[in-house]
Amino acid sequence: MVGDAAQPYADTGSLAVTALAELKDGTVIAATIPDGKLVKVAQGKVTPFATLPDTSYVWALAVDKTGTGVYAAAGGPEGKLFHVRAGGQPEVLFKSDEPHLVSVALGKNDDIFVGSSGKGILYKVKGPGRAEVLYDFPGEEVKAIAVGADGSVFACANEYGEPPEPPRRNPVAVGRSAPGPSSGARPKPGKGVLYKFDPQGRPEKLMAHTDLHYTALTLDERGAPHVGTGAEGRVYTVDESHAVTLEADTDERQVNAIVMVGGKGFVATSDPPVLHRIVGQGGGEAVWT
Repeated sequence: MVGDAAQPYADTGSLAVTALAELKDGTVIAATIPDGKLVKVAQGKVTPFATLPDTSYVWALAVDKTGTGVYAAAGGPEGKLFHVRAGGQPEVLFKSDEPHLVSVALGKNDDIFVGSSGKGILYKVKGPGRAEVLYDFPGEEVKAIAVGADGSVFACANEYGEPPEPPRRNPVAVGRSAPGPSSGARPKPGKGVLYKFDPQGRPEKLMAHTDLHYTALTLDERGAPHVGTGAEGRVYTVDESHAVTLEADTDERQVNAIVMVGGKGFVATSDPPVLHRIVGQGGGEAVWT
């Protein structure tokens, strides 16, 4: 962004960029599909970082404790969690029975939390080949995970009735124009739920919607969750007493990413793609009419 004008920064040449992670030196790692590749982006220049073997999709990234490598939640045909170190050498930390692992976050004590698409399972990975099921959600997808400063884990899960399909190339367009997701009817809204797990792993349901599924999750500096929806383009927050507040209602269909610090930040939406600036949050005089 330059002022309020968006400009192209880098072109990976892939179908889509599904996740971004910023290393401690400012380099951005971008996950691309459907080739299972990670690239480095620095000052608009794209260079290879790693290719994940036997993998078609990389859905989520989290920076490791060194700040020089990343954890990658991947899938197709098998859901795998990779650790990619600074040199770009990928190591499989966990292989699940699910087709896709779609969310990942680094916790305290070097634990890694990863969510699946298929059976909607939240795993806690304690090291190579050492994983346990933290929670089995009733839906099909653990879409997003965030870890608080005290070690609490927040997870958004969705229930669709069947697992969501990954993006695919349009066979008519391949070879004749730039690749892009296949066109088709929009999926029906699912049911979203937000859970909090305390440092001992005990679950607490904070919020649920039966007419909206969740697509984005972030925690602010106070540890409060902010959740974006995949229908109606809304952002909600919820407090410790389970009081739910609608923070934003955009004109777009889906909220893809949220940044919130000190009551300010950004909301990125899609269908159509729009970047909203958050200039403030409510207050004592803010009322609904």
